[in-house]
Amino acid sequence: MNLRHHPALPVYHRADINHTARSAKKSILQLGLTLGPRKSPFATLSGLLIPVLTVDSNRYSGVSWAYSAAPDDIHHVVHWPYEGQRGKDEVQVPTQMDLETKQWGYLVSKDADPIRWFKHLLLEPQDLKTDMKDASIPLENSREKLRKHAGSEPGAVVDLIAEFLRNLWEHALEQIHPEIDIELLHIKVAIAVPAIWPLYARQGMEETAKKAGILKPRHIGATKLILVEEPEAAALSTLFDRRAYPEIEVRTCPLAAPICKEDP
Repeated sequence: MNLRHHPALPVYHRADINHTARSAKKSILQLGLTLGPRKSPFATLSGLLIPVLTVDSNRYSGVSWAYSAAPDDIHHVVHWPYEGQRGKDEVQVPTQMDLETKQWGYLVSKDADPIRWFKHLLLEPQDLKTDMKDASIPLENSREKLRKHAGSEPGAVVDLIAEFLRNLWEHALEQIHPEIDIELLHIKVAIAVPAIWPLYARQGMEETAKKAGILKPRHIGATKLILVEEPEAAALSTLFDRRAYPEIEVRTCPLAAPICKEDP
């Protein structure tokens, strides 16, 4: 599928999407693995499974995962549902929902007017930082769409994000299960959040994960949730990737900074 010719989506190069997804999720996943046991590759299947969910509010979302016995072997969930078929090799899915049909991602009709930017609806307008001010118009449009659809119903934002996360999570489990027996593993789910998010927004994201069924009881034990700050994950990934370089010495402090460019 050629993403550049999908009228319902922003225009991006496939290579850019895949490279960005792999880089970002690899960073976050490595942070998640530092928070759990790293077992020998010869250990029995009783370790830790870490799926990482990334939800980019106005572009694409995705899921990566790894098993604690082989933490460097990072897998990316693909084959996202698309008009009754499965996508080929895309590692991300559009962050969009059709409020009328409840379709999501690539399943949203080309003629629909989907809601996007909904992750940032967890933030109060006064808490939008400078780098989000340019997004105030699309954010307000999304807020108005949700208001027309759900009225003043409390929790409408959480319910919307939870519905998207539920679709993301259920598809991820379908893709992971043939690779490894999930029922034999403890699961620690990591969800990426901006470092500048206030406490109430983080609590809102935790509530969406619960409503999405990500933390529902399992026979082997409770699923744990961690919220990963994106800059910290990037710094850890930089150190991890360059750990064998001779210039990396004890007390070396890596500094990771985003490089932004305009969309093509």
